[in-house]
Amino acid sequence: MDSTLTCKPKYARSSTTARKMEKQVISTAGNKVKLTTISKSPKLPTGKQGDTLPLLVRVEAPRAAKKHIPVDLVALLDVSGSMNTEVAPGTTRLDLVKKAMQFVIKHLHADDGLAILAFNEKILTHYSTDLFRISGQQMFAQNKVDKIVAKGDTNFSPGIEEAVKILDERSSSDKNSRVGVVMLVTDGVDSRKAAMYPIPPEILKKYPVHTFGICAHDPNVLLSIAQQSCGTYSFVDDDELGSIADPFAILLGGLNSIVAVDVVVQLFCSFRTSFRSSVKLISCGFQSSEIEVSARDDNWSTIRIGMLYAGEVKNFIAHVVIDPDTSAGTRSWGRIYVYYKDAPVVSSLIDGDGNGRELSTGKQAGDSGDNSSKVRGQVVQFNALEFLSTLQEEFKKQMNTAGAKGANEARAAQIRAGNSLEKRWEEFVKTMDDDLTDGLDLDDLKTEVEEMVNRLKQGAGMAYMCSWVSSQQMQRAATLGSADAVGTQFFTSARDAMLSKAKKYHVQLAPGGVGGSSTQPSKLEQRRESWEKLMKQAEQMLNQPADAALAQTWNELKAAIDKAKRSDLCEAMKRGES
Repeated sequence: MDSTLTCKPKYARSSTTARKMEKQVISTAGNKVKLTTISKSPKLPTGKQGDTLPLLVRVEAPRAAKKHIPVDLVALLDVSGSMNTEVAPGTTRLDLVKKAMQFVIKHLHADDGLAILAFNEKILTHYSTDLFRISGQQMFAQNKVDKIVAKGDTNFSPGIEEAVKILDERSSSDKNSRVGVVMLVTDGVDSRKAAMYPIPPEILKKYPVHTFGICAHDPNVLLSIAQQSCGTYSFVDDDELGSIADPFAILLGGLNSIVAVDVVVQLFCSFRTSFRSSVKLISCGFQSSEIEVSARDDNWSTIRIGMLYAGEVKNFIAHVVIDPDTSAGTRSWGRIYVYYKDAPVVSSLIDGDGNGRELSTGKQAGDSGDNSSKVRGQVVQFNALEFLSTLQEEFKKQMNTAGAKGANEARAAQIRAGNSLEKRWEEFVKTMDDDLTDGLDLDDLKTEVEEMVNRLKQGAGMAYMCSWVSSQQMQRAATLGSADAVGTQFFTSARDAMLSKAKKYHVQLAPGGVGGSSTQPSKLEQRRESWEKLMKQAEQMLNQPADAALAQTWNELKAAIDKAKRSDLCEAMKRGES
């Protein structure tokens, strides 16, 4: 069983226990997970008793892994009859998935494990394998994939249950030292109606299941599977099917650069001092969180993050209630810790900041400049995520009802959803406090919602909305139709490096042409390459600074380059370049 999802160690339940844990901390000189806290203001609110202070908690993974943590990957491939559909003369959906799987096989590490499960309404054992190590077995795996033939209907349940069984049946040593992951690739709708007969949660919660949808799949079902398992949901637009290796590359870039597992953040507050404080609420996307109060009036909150990839940043908002103290000077009101393992085999917990961090009325470590906009910006992001997640659930029910009446009604339901989203988003923006949004740049968020609206009005927008929700909830890259639509804030160098390698596995699908490897890059591809060259030049110039202030500048530069790239490619596509 994958310790990153199921291991729930007994973390500190009081300040005394926390101090004992500090003594057991293992030092990892350099390459630590970094913990930063940023308050909206360096001073506590001095208004009425019980005012809430939003505290931004940021967890940053090291930029590179010290060593490779081996992964056992189960590739769950839908080979139902619809995969025989041609996307170009002589090229089927299955052909594209096979080519993309060759990329996965080639770029797994030698010590990684792989199992291939071909499924339709059941597991097709003739085309499937047990779990094996990649070292020396690449040719075997490639030949197995090449021989797959598509037929039959679609049923997710047997495939996911078999994938979990394969990972469960590993030896104790492998389960303790290796990370288990499932990737599910499908082009269709579960003929068993998975929305009505869901896969048991106890199965899905064991390992992350990263879902990938192409063509006429059900995004709501794939999002639900990803959410319950702490995976991500990605999809590929019909006109981007030749680049289906890209979302696989984004996943591999993360799995090949795991730096920490069982990552947990704990925030301790105490009622016993004259400076009373407590955590009222935690905003953390889809991460697991809890707030507890001990019999001795200690208050603590726990955020369970799971695994971290190199270069990842996770942001959370802790809404802290602090009784104001008008006395002069800096006063302590809590402490914050990050615990994790730097490999599954390590049994002891590691504290990324040595002795934890004291939280006080003074400036927090890592604070610089105007912190108000940083905290408010994250609060707005979580508010928007909550709003859009609720709407996605509402639209899902409408889609299920409409889908039972036929394809035309399902399309009409999406158009109605687009009109509804447009109107309700405008109302949502108006309800946001000026104090919260003053001075914030909300253009990116506005653009993403407009894209959801436009796609829904075209009758094909639920996939985009679901993938956006998945990416924001997990704060991790997911493909929203194409690799160009991956959120800037989820950049990692390992992801970008793997995306560059995936280009060799792109298949050109020109209208009326014959599917095959592209030898001459298109105009659009040349534009993409130019932007990537610019990004690499910027990386070389700044040499990925370790200094916190320079690192922030570097992140802002990357975001600016990516925003310009996306705008340029969008305009190029509108002009008809291909």
